[in-house]
Amino acid sequence: MSSDWKDDKFFEELARQGQDGLNLPAKEATTDLDKLGRLRETRLKLTLRTLVFLGALLACGHIMRLTLPDLEYFLSRGQAPVDLGDLRTPEFRASVLDSLPSNTLVSFRNDVITMDRIHTKEHEFYFSPLALCIVRTAEPLPDKSGYEMLTNEMNDWETDLVLKKKAFPEDFQVRFEGTGRFIHHQDLPSWTRPLLAYYARGSGTPVERIHLVLDGELPQNQWPALVICLAALIIIFITMALFIRALRAHLRVSKGVPA
Repeated sequence: MSSDWKDDKFFEELARQGQDGLNLPAKEATTDLDKLGRLRETRLKLTLRTLVFLGALLACGHIMRLTLPDLEYFLSRGQAPVDLGDLRTPEFRASVLDSLPSNTLVSFRNDVITMDRIHTKEHEFYFSPLALCIVRTAEPLPDKSGYEMLTNEMNDWETDLVLKKKAFPEDFQVRFEGTGRFIHHQDLPSWTRPLLAYYARGSGTPVERIHLVLDGELPQNQWPALVICLAALIIIFITMALFIRALRAHLRVSKGVPA
């Protein structure tokens, strides 16, 4: 080898000869490699953003589906409650609740409290033999212990309930009134199943006739449902925008359009 050759020139010549043997110009080979690298990069980015978008769509869609009843109830704010009136009047019929849709604000008064021993740290429960509803309330229920040993005169309607074992005589000595959210039997949440079985068995009422009233749960208090749904929509739109952006970038590189 001549002394005029330097190491760098030797390798440059070797690279040129290799390219000539493949009949590929150096510039074209470099361009193809760059395009292949960009194509792989955009394909990987598109795959990742597709997975993120689909995951966000499924997760946020599920959250929104669970939150829609609360959102529906929140949007009904400002409407007057459905007044069930005095439940002890002969005119009242429990059957009116069978056609009442869930997430309706209702009010009632003069209810009879039965089977009221179930309570949690925040709520108390009782069964209404008049409305055939489980009532949950944050208010303390009236104490009936002072009436258990007293003999009180009852009218025919009250006597009939006692004879049918749907109430005790002391139950008629106290009363309850409330305003809250009505949930139809078909839409009862899963946490009510033990209560439903207990009250159905104790009252002799068919399970499919029992509804739920959440006393004190007002539409305007359900504003978090709106925030949750809006946040879920924002996440879906952001991930969708990122997905579309990655898809366009991948298509441009595939067609050879400069980024």
